[in-house]
Amino acid sequence: MNSVGCIVIFLISVILLIPAFYLAFLTAGAVLQRVFGPAISVADANKNELLHSSTGQGGSVGKGEHIAIVVPAHNEELDIASTVESLKKAADANTSIHVVADNCNDATAARAREAGAVVWERFHDTLRSKGYALEWAIPKVLAWGDENATRIEFVAVVDADASLSENSVPLVRAAFANGSDVLQSEYLLNRGEHMRARIASIGFAAMNVVRGLGRLWWGGSDTLKGNGMWFRRSILDKYPWRAYSLAEDFEYAIHLIRSGIRIRILPGSIVTGAPARSGKGLQEQRVRWEAGRLALVTQTLPSLAAEFLKKPSLKTLDLFCEIITPPLALVVALYTLALLWEPTRYVLGLVGFVLLSFHVAATVPLAKLPLRTFVDLCSVPFYVLWKVALLPLVWARRRSKTWVRAER
Repeated sequence: MNSVGCIVIFLISVILLIPAFYLAFLTAGAVLQRVFGPAISVADANKNELLHSSTGQGGSVGKGEHIAIVVPAHNEELDIASTVESLKKAADANTSIHVVADNCNDATAARAREAGAVVWERFHDTLRSKGYALEWAIPKVLAWGDENATRIEFVAVVDADASLSENSVPLVRAAFANGSDVLQSEYLLNRGEHMRARIASIGFAAMNVVRGLGRLWWGGSDTLKGNGMWFRRSILDKYPWRAYSLAEDFEYAIHLIRSGIRIRILPGSIVTGAPARSGKGLQEQRVRWEAGRLALVTQTLPSLAAEFLKKPSLKTLDLFCEIITPPLALVVALYTLALLWEPTRYVLGLVGFVLLSFHVAATVPLAKLPLRTFVDLCSVPFYVLWKVALLPLVWARRRSKTWVRAER
């Protein structure tokens, strides 16, 4: 190969290494955050609440300010009662739980009422997605508070198949007292029985916990994960929910970040979701998530690049890198192929693989995953092949907004 060809391949390799360097940078920040970052216990959070509510420091956030937890649900009769029970254990005296039974044709609403939640039933022939459900429900929940002489100051969104750690509410109150506007709990996926679900849980932890902790340390903004999201009412009043894609959480996060709102992960507050129990259900979950994200990338990337060129900032650069970073399995596939081709073996393949290995290996202790997770990593090659095979389905679904419940 001539010198010009070598230079071209080297430059392309450097560009393709951006995701690996970006993930390694965030992972290093996550390590620093876990080791040196301030940790708030439930006792500390309660003391912090009392201090701020009595002195007026930071913000007027005490146990008297109401939190409404909104649970969008579509045909979740099997899981909704256990989710409401989990939320009741995490709630304090000034927390209400609202289930949005959206286009349900099962007993979701009845099971939620029996469990003690306030239930809102919505039906629409065409506007059928989690985004539309949230847009419809949030104003109604806020109005419900006003009508009941209980002004709601904070709103959370939790999935209908989720479990929330019992320390979350005091930690959230303390974080809001310290000036936060939008918070994201550490979102983990239960390992599940299916091999693909176990590998997916590792990628979930890497994306939802490690990246968030890294951004917290470096002073950046996290993104929203759709589950375990917490908002000040003033944010929702100023920026009403207008995100309807398959990745409505990421879409709304992009809008907030570009508007100057910082989203912070809340270490110690854990929300867990249930993976699909079958191969078919797991495929539906992955295709829906990846298709929604792909659609946002194609829509947002040009304007974000123009924004960065016009007014460079670390906030815009971080969001740009987040958007262009492919799913972890596809990054693994890229660097594996680079290792197999001699011209890219050492610059792209080897360097990329070392940085990516650091990111994945560090995810296990950083997200506090069980040590047997390292054994699950042996199945990554099969998972990667499966994810690559799904790319045509992802591309075909990229413009869809239909909320299809994955079989669990």
